[in-house]
Amino acid sequence: MLHFSSPNSINLHKRRVFSLPDFAQVKNFLDHDIAEAIYKEASITKFSDFCVFFEGDTILTKFGKPDREKIFISIHKRTKNKIKSIDLLCKYMQMNETVLLLSNITGLPLTKMRPLNSGIFIKMVSGNFLEDHTDFGPSNNHTKLVISLSLTKNWQKSFGGATIYHWGRFKKRIFPRFNEAVLFIPHEKSLHKVVRVTEKANVSRYTMTFHYV
Repeated sequence: MLHFSSPNSINLHKRRVFSLPDFAQVKNFLDHDIAEAIYKEASITKFSDFCVFFEGDTILTKFGKPDREKIFISIHKRTKNKIKSIDLLCKYMQMNETVLLLSNITGLPLTKMRPLNSGIFIKMVSGNFLEDHTDFGPSNNHTKLVISLSLTKNWQKSFGGATIYHWGRFKKRIFPRFNEAVLFIPHEKSLHKVVRVTEKANVSRYTMTFHYV
C-alpha cells in the first residue's frame, strides 16, 4: 500500500524551483516508489476515448469516439473508474501541508488546490492531441500555479507528443520524461499545447495536472 507522508512524498522541500520568473522543470518530482506504483497501476487500467470540443461558443466534453463535424480542443483517453494510487496522490496534493510546502518553494501565496481541474489522469496514444490553452481560469479567481506531471516511460522524439509552451518571447518544447514535472505561473497569455502523437508511438503518454489558487 502506498504511504504519502508530507512533505516527503514530493521532492521539493528546502529548495526554490523557479529558475525563470514563471517556469520550472523538476526531475524526480515524486518519491520513486510512488511514481512507479502509479505507473504500474495505470498500465493495467482500462481507458476510454475522451473528447473536448466546441458546440457553438460552449466547450463540452464526452466519452466516446470523436465526431468529425466537431471542432476539437483535445482528443485523448481517460478512465471512467478511479485509480487507487492516483486518488491517494490527489488527496495528498490537496493537504494543507502540501499547499504550504508549494507556497514556500514557489514564493506564491497559495491557499488550496482547485479540485475540478486537478488530478485528471490523461493517457495519449497515436492521433491524440491538445490544442492551445492557458490554464489561467476565471479572472476573479484565477489559477496561481499549475503542476503538470509526466509519468511516461521510454518516450522518443519521433513519437511527437511534445508540450510546447509559448508566450511573449518565451518558447519551450518539452518531451515527456518519467516523473518529471513542469511548474508554471499561468496568465492570460500562457499558451501551451500538446503536439499530436504520431503513428510511431508504441508506448502510452501519461500525464496529470494540478491547479492551485
